[in-house]
Formats: sequence, C-alpha cells, structure tokens
Amino acid sequence: MDAPNDEMRYRAAEVSVNWRPGDYPDAQVEQELDEVLGQLEDEMSQSIDIGARVETLTEEEAEDQLAAVDAWAGLISSVIGRAYAPASPWPRRSAGWDKRIVKRLRRMATKLRAALAPVSSALGAVHFSISVGFPWGIAIGLSF
Repeated sequence: MDAPNDEMRYRAAEVSVNWRPGDYPDAQVEQELDEVLGQLEDEMSQSIDIGARVETLTEEEAEDQLAAVDAWAGLISSVIGRAYAPASPWPRRSAGWDKRIVKRLRRMATKLRAALAPVSSALGAVHFSISVGFPWGIAIGLSF
C-alpha cells in the first residue's frame, strides 16, 4: 500500500477548510465530505498492493506498510475532523453522523484491515484493531 501523496493531502484540506460552522449548512458539508471521502476511497483502493496482502512481509516492508495505513487513517480522520470535530460551543446544528458517511468509513476501514493484517503478523502483534469513532474518524491500533 502506498501512502497518500501530498497532492491528495492538500486537495482534501483545500475542500474542507471552507467548512466553517454557521457559514455552511450541515447537509452541504456532509455532501462535500462524502464526495471527498469517495475520492480518497478510490485512490486508497488503487494504492493497495494485492500481493502484499497475501505474502509474508519483511519487518521493513511491514513498517513501511504500517506507515502507509496510518497515513491514510490520518488523512481520512483529518477530513472527518474538519466536518464533525467538537468545539465550544458545538458547531453543528445536526447531531451525529450522516448514514452515508458512516457506511463509507466502514468500507474504507475494511480496506485498511486488508492492508494491516499482514503487517500485524510480520511485526509479531498479538492483535490489531481499526475503529471508526465519532467525531474523529478512523484509529489504528496494534497490541504486542
């Protein structure tokens, strides 16, 4: 799996920087968020090395793939955070996540799981986890 490149990171930030509470209706933010996540999901899918999912990784390859998985989780979470992260007072008029956003995040987490499984084995982790949590997005964990 390749990490997201700088162009993707800047593009995602450019779209989401305009989502200021009160200036943008929640439905419009969620529509644009879904579109950005869709683009990221497509690009993430293209970056996944099918061979790396089924072959044994060396420790160096595993560390590299873990960094890529963490980079994707960070990018996804950054965009989610710009749309849903709390502030005082809470900036949104609607509560919780839109269903389509949650469904997309679950699909993306499943793709990350496929890339993380061989990493976990190669690094000797006892357990790995990928969680989708409101309002921050996706978190990756390895237990040793």
